[in-house]
Amino acid sequence: MELITRLIADHQLIDSVGGSLLSWWDEVRYRNGNVGDLGGYVEFLSRFVCGVHHRGEEIIFTTLADQAEVPARHGPIAVLRHEHQRLAQANEDLSELIGRSGDFGQADDEIVRKLVHMLWEHVDKENSVLFPQSLKRLQQHGVAQLDPPLISEGEKSAREIAEALVDRYKPIDDPDVVRGDGCMACSVFSESCHGIEAEWWSSWERSHYRSYDDG
Repeated sequence: MELITRLIADHQLIDSVGGSLLSWWDEVRYRNGNVGDLGGYVEFLSRFVCGVHHRGEEIIFTTLADQAEVPARHGPIAVLRHEHQRLAQANEDLSELIGRSGDFGQADDEIVRKLVHMLWEHVDKENSVLFPQSLKRLQQHGVAQLDPPLISEGEKSAREIAEALVDRYKPIDDPDVVRGDGCMACSVFSESCHGIEAEWWSSWERSHYRSYDDG
């Protein structure tokens, strides 16, 4: 499905931008890096991620709810929509650092790392849970194709800026982050969401897939 393929490709860049932002942050704090490059990260997040990328994911959410009998007010869709709002707010917090000449403290470090950690977890849960499960369920309900949303010139420009930043500041990992696939790796699993099987599957599906898994 073209839309899901496009979103997964977006995630490769978004994932790299998270690591690149950490690399830039180390440069700024410890090696007198270019503080002005922060604006490029903020523009990418606001224009591209919270723009065309989230519009594409919203197409999936809406189609699942309207045509594939998936609840939208609870479970994975509700969680991911809420995370989109949290990411937008985290980017607003990050933008407050623009124009600073240095002298960053612990609170600023928490702003940067919180956003990166949120990005990475969001990407992991969509790649490993949302996209494969959505593809399966949409096809079961006769939806074979979803077209990606149109991308504006401003959104294209923001993507190009991000690609240049990733090239300039090579992505690094955060040793404090443990990443993983599936619902069990989700920070809200068993709190505000009980996973795909509990939230999306019918009784027949639970019985059918459990029997299939058992051979």
